[in-house]
Amino acid sequence: MRKIILVSALVLVTLGLASCSFDSIFKKNPESNTLAGLLIEQPLDDQYSGSHLLMDDSGNVVTTLRSLSINLSSSKYLNNKVQVIGKVNLDDDVFEVEGISVLEVIDPTNSNREFVEYKNTDLGFRIKYYSDWEVSEVGNQVTFSSPSENEATDLDKIAIVQSPFQYQLPEVTSEDSSVVSTDVIDSTVVVEEPVAEPVDMAKEALKAYAEENNYANPDSLMRRVGIDKVDALKVDGTGDDTDYFLYRSGFIYKFSFISSKTTPIAENKNIFNEMLAEFQFMGFTVDDNGDLTEGATISEDTIDSEVIDTDTAETEPVSIEGMTTFESSLYHFAAQYPKNWYYAGTRGTDGQVLHHYGFSDESLEEATNELISLDVMSSTQADNQSVNGSMFIAYVNVDGRTYRISGDKEYKDVISSMAKSIVPIKEETPQVN
Repeated sequence: MRKIILVSALVLVTLGLASCSFDSIFKKNPESNTLAGLLIEQPLDDQYSGSHLLMDDSGNVVTTLRSLSINLSSSKYLNNKVQVIGKVNLDDDVFEVEGISVLEVIDPTNSNREFVEYKNTDLGFRIKYYSDWEVSEVGNQVTFSSPSENEATDLDKIAIVQSPFQYQLPEVTSEDSSVVSTDVIDSTVVVEEPVAEPVDMAKEALKAYAEENNYANPDSLMRRVGIDKVDALKVDGTGDDTDYFLYRSGFIYKFSFISSKTTPIAENKNIFNEMLAEFQFMGFTVDDNGDLTEGATISEDTIDSEVIDTDTAETEPVSIEGMTTFESSLYHFAAQYPKNWYYAGTRGTDGQVLHHYGFSDESLEEATNELISLDVMSSTQADNQSVNGSMFIAYVNVDGRTYRISGDKEYKDVISSMAKSIVPIKEETPQVN
């Protein structure tokens, strides 16, 4: 006769059917239990009630299973190591499964789940999520819901919400500055101005947000998250609920794990942490009628420009490790731009420019912040690089379209790198599971 083994989070109890039964154990503890093991279908001639078996590493039966709401024979669960949550039906000693998650894929042929990328250029971020999670977009919120065979089941959720939050660094007055040293020379007092420390805009904005929302001691809540290790506030809620707050260019991003109130699954909190590690800010999509950045126009007849031979020009492009990818879904091209910079786009301001994109290391809410322009041209211009006064201008033709990249001469290397990085991309229809 096979042994039945009950596995809990703290103890492994081996039971002989002759001396003990599930009935005597679970009557003492009828509340929900969490069990783990290999899920297999129950043979038709099996002596136990139920539809499936949970096996331990030694091949012994942990318990028999059934579920009225979850398809235990689903390929993503069957023949894999799973964790189940539920209660034992005391009438026949069968474990009634209320929630299930995969702990380890034993049979890869039975799992079609992938870690795929999700991008939202309206909200300005990209992330990765598991393809068996459901994605919903409503206004300024994106929600990822954990998989379930029963649509009525309360699910674990991961939500990202963007909210406006304007913040400006306080101006430093003379009272705020400390004197480093003074010397008396011919009765004249000479004051050495202190060297200003670099200020982290995002961190200061998050501290202001914490103060506004009564989060005590924000320094202790600070974390570094995402691909780019950006500053974030971590605020723990009740149970497993957790919120991370990130700041970027006039917005707060709230990244939340919202656990189910009925059948929370421990694996989903790990998935939340995986997704948080993949979070990355990216550029915004601006409607053709948008006026986020007007951008400076460069007239073709302003003249006196020094033409540079692009084959012999001594430029040392920025290392690709310091760049990230920008994509235009409107004109179907991609280009590299400096990592951690911002970008925004708007319709062209003259007949020669179809669309204008501005790039800067600061927020582009102010047009004067723009450092580099990338224009999609309506007419063809030969590939060349030139200097016009203090401006460095590069034209490049890719897939039948001309692009103009321009900015101050000090950004010549960056502009050259951006021009060389432009590639066409295929038009694709976004797929949401």
